[in-house]
Amino acid sequence: MGIRYSEKVEDILVEKERFRLQRIASVMNARMKIIYEIRSYLLNEGFLEVETPIRVVAPAPESNIETFRSEERFLIASPELQMKILVMAGYKKIFQFVHCFRKENLSETHETEFTMLEWYRTSARIENLMEDIENFTRRSIKELIKLVNENTDFYGGEIDIEKLLKIEQDLKKPFEIFKIRDLYKKLAGWDPITTIDPSRFDKDMIQIIEPFLKDKPAAFIYGYPEYQASLARLSEDDQQVAQRFEFYMYGVEIANGFDELTDGELQEKRFIEESIIRAQKGMNEYPLDAHFLVHLKKGMPQTSGIALGVDRFVMILLSKNNIKDVILFPDGFF
Repeated sequence: MGIRYSEKVEDILVEKERFRLQRIASVMNARMKIIYEIRSYLLNEGFLEVETPIRVVAPAPESNIETFRSEERFLIASPELQMKILVMAGYKKIFQFVHCFRKENLSETHETEFTMLEWYRTSARIENLMEDIENFTRRSIKELIKLVNENTDFYGGEIDIEKLLKIEQDLKKPFEIFKIRDLYKKLAGWDPITTIDPSRFDKDMIQIIEPFLKDKPAAFIYGYPEYQASLARLSEDDQQVAQRFEFYMYGVEIANGFDELTDGELQEKRFIEESIIRAQKGMNEYPLDAHFLVHLKKGMPQTSGIALGVDRFVMILLSKNNIKDVILFPDGFF
C-alpha cells in the first residue's frame, strides 16, 4: 500500500501537484514537439519505429548498471538486446522511444525511470550516428523557436526565447569532436589506452573531462579504451581502442553509441566477465541471455547503434536546471 496522509495534508499535496502540472504544461508541449521532430527525422530517413518488451528475463550484465526485479523478470535498463535481435532478423533501420529503469541516486540528471531513444543502422558507422544527432538537434531547436514565437503568452512563462535563440546560435557551429586518448593525456596527464585503470578512468571523466566539456554546446568524444568497450567492437587499427563514442551538450552526457560487436564468442566472454564483476559488487545476478547469444553467433551485419536520454536532451534544449522540470511525474515529487 502507498503512504496514507490525513485529509488536510492530502488536499495540500493534490493542490501542489495540480499547480505544478498546470505550470509546466507549456514545457510538456515543447517536450512533445522535440520528440515529434526527432521521430519525423528518423521516419524521413527510412527508419521503422518498433516496440520491444520492458520486462525481460536476461538484461545485458553491465557492471555499472543495475535495474529492478519484476517478479521472475527484470525491468529493462535499455532495449538493446531485443533491438539487436530485430537487426539480426533483417530489420535494417529501426528506432524506438521507450521507458527504461535504472537503480541510481536521484540527481539533477538522473531519474530511476526515464525515456530513452534508441536507434540502429545496418551497413553504417558511428559517424552516421553523429550525423543523425547533428541533424535532428538543429532541426529540433529551429522548430522550437517557431513554436514559442507563435504563442508567446502560453510559452513565455516557462520557456525563455532568448535562451533558445542563444542555443540555436551555439548549434550552428560545427559540433566538436575529441579523441578520448588526447583529452586524458592533455587534461589528466595519463594515457587511458595503454594504462588499464577503469576506476581512475571513471573518476577523471567526472572530475576533469566533463567539467572541460561544460562550455562546449555540442561535443562528441570517441575512442574509448578496450576495457570500456561494453557491447562495442574494437578498432581494426588498434585492438586497445573501442569503436564507441558519447555525445555531450554543455557538459551533460546525452547519448552513447557503438559500432556494434558482431562476434558472438567475444560477446559471451564479455558478458561472463561483467557478470563476475557484478557478483563481486553484490549486484543482482542476471542469467546470460543465451537466446541473444545464439542469434549473434549465427551472424549480425555491420551495425551502428546508439541510446539517447530524451529527458536530458529536452532539459538542455529548454535550458532547465533539473531533469524533473521536463517530466510530468518525476521520482520523489511528494
